[in-house]
Amino acid sequence: MLTSKERETLVQIVRKREKVAKAKATERTAALLAEFELQMDRIYSFDEVDTWAKAKAEAEKAVEAAQRKIEAACDKLGIPQDFRPGLYFGWRGQGQNGWKQRRTELRRIAKAQLDAAEKAARASIEMASLVAQEGVMITAINGVMAKQFLDKLPTVEILMPPLKFADIESLFIERKKTAQGSYLPDYSVN
Repeated sequence: MLTSKERETLVQIVRKREKVAKAKATERTAALLAEFELQMDRIYSFDEVDTWAKAKAEAEKAVEAAQRKIEAACDKLGIPQDFRPGLYFGWRGQGQNGWKQRRTELRRIAKAQLDAAEKAARASIEMASLVAQEGVMITAINGVMAKQFLDKLPTVEILMPPLKFADIESLFIERKKTAQGSYLPDYSVN
């Protein structure tokens, strides 16, 4: 059995753990957003995968061949060198995430998801803290039961799992489909 003073000390510990857990939730929001930024900003080099490197080399050869045909046609038509049309080829290492507007929208959606997750985590932390405090104050408990109450406080990692880029992208696509009258640009490659 705990004394009244021991119960009060235990409640103070629960409150301090609640405060720390809330601070960790805020910290986790920042960490998860930074992790999301890394996922979103990932640039893939053409030479990371053999298939990509081979495909790029083949495409460059095809563009060069086509450009030679364009040059020959320009010669016949008498088009000056500085005015000639041409083909150019380049590797896009970020795909659609190379578009600033798309990254801005994905970032906004991720931030909203994390804000909601943090608020839910804070509410869960407060509820668990309250339950633990009530258990300490209402019942006369022994030291083992006190530890069990403290162990019931959920961790921030459980309450706020990492963001998955694919989930945020799905939300983005869904919002794009359901936007009524608002302009959401099409970032697909033509």
